[in-house]
Amino acid sequence: MIELDSFYENLKALSLEPLQCPRNCHESAYHCRQCRNINYKNLDPFLRNECGYSKYGRFEFNFMAKPSFTFDSMENDEDMKRGWAAIELESENAHRRYQQLLGLKKALLKIVSSIGENEMDSQQKDSVQQMMVLSKHLNLKKQLATAGILPEWFENNIHQGPKAACVQARAVLCAFSEGDINAVTESNSLIQKKVMYRLEHHRSMDIALVTREELLLLLEVCSLDDELWESRLRVAF
Repeated sequence: MIELDSFYENLKALSLEPLQCPRNCHESAYHCRQCRNINYKNLDPFLRNECGYSKYGRFEFNFMAKPSFTFDSMENDEDMKRGWAAIELESENAHRRYQQLLGLKKALLKIVSSIGENEMDSQQKDSVQQMMVLSKHLNLKKQLATAGILPEWFENNIHQGPKAACVQARAVLCAFSEGDINAVTESNSLIQKKVMYRLEHHRSMDIALVTREELLLLLEVCSLDDELWESRLRVAF
């Protein structure tokens, strides 16, 4: 936004305005006693050695603009009524477009998630195999759980990649939480926090879609055959 501080109504007013010396005696610049290099025969182009004033020294600005929107002026109650009617009409149109986009969202997400659904690269396969092997060693399993492997795997693997990779990621989380009360407590907390966050922001989300992976993980860990099934079941009830 550019604000113009003042305007000259005509060029004569500009030419008649006295020019004061800004740094020295504040007299007229053409009669300043502090300036020595003034050519009094040609006063227009001179450059003052004290304050640097020159009639031809200037800044040039080029602006390109176009109107962003137009609106009718409101001068009476009838104009105001027409304005409110136009606002309501545009609001209804925007809401209708929004609903149309929401209707397309689920189909688009399904298409995107189906891309490479049955493909896992070698790096993903190796990572899953290594984690499954490590989960069978009790000491290594506890060390990795203490180092924060569960939240890292939960945040980065059960939602991303092809469907087969998500299934394997849930299997790894089940293997690490089996028989370990600390890992079970941590995984329960991760699932509960993520689902509650989705529920609190459900207005702009498809609940069934965005909580699917967490609920599938909860279903799989609840089916584990150990003594900690009750603590897992409390997450659902």
